[in-house]
Order: sequence, then C-alpha cells, then structure tokens
Amino acid sequence: MPFTNGTAAVNYLFGSDGTGSDHKGTALLILLDLNLPDMTGTDILRRVKENKYLKCAPVVVLTRQTIPRKSNAATSSVATSTSPSR
Repeated sequence: MPFTNGTAAVNYLFGSDGTGSDHKGTALLILLDLNLPDMTGTDILRRVKENKYLKCAPVVVLTRQTIPRKSNAATSSVATSTSPSR
C-alpha cells in the first residue's frame, strides 16, 4: 500500500492497537523514503526495528538525500546503497 506521509504509514504498520501484531506472520517488504512531510523515515525505521512483530521485515530505504556513512540509524538496521545523481 502506498502512503503519502509517515503518519498514515505508521498507522498501517502498527495497526489499531499500536503493537504491530496485525502483521504477525505476514510477509512485509517496506519501501521507506527518509524524506516524509510529517516525520522522518529514520524515526519510522527505528520504531520498526525495535518492534517484535515488524523487526524482521526487510526495509528498502529510498531517498534523494546523501546518507552520511556514520548514520547509525540507517546503516545499523539495513543495507544502504547510493546511486549517481541525475
């Protein structure tokens, strides 16, 4: 499901009770933009990786911004890759 802001994505991922248990046993692939209008993708990534139901879901981080090499929030939880700017 595509979402245009972080709030809608968090509401979907963590569900009505806020625990993320709605997705227990389901396959998820999360495509996450770090530049969202209402919250940072880094904050969402941190919450996903700390959640017992969601932490195993693979997350692909997308952004037009350069991610610093020492950015622990992104690089400690997921693999990062950069592509040339257009």
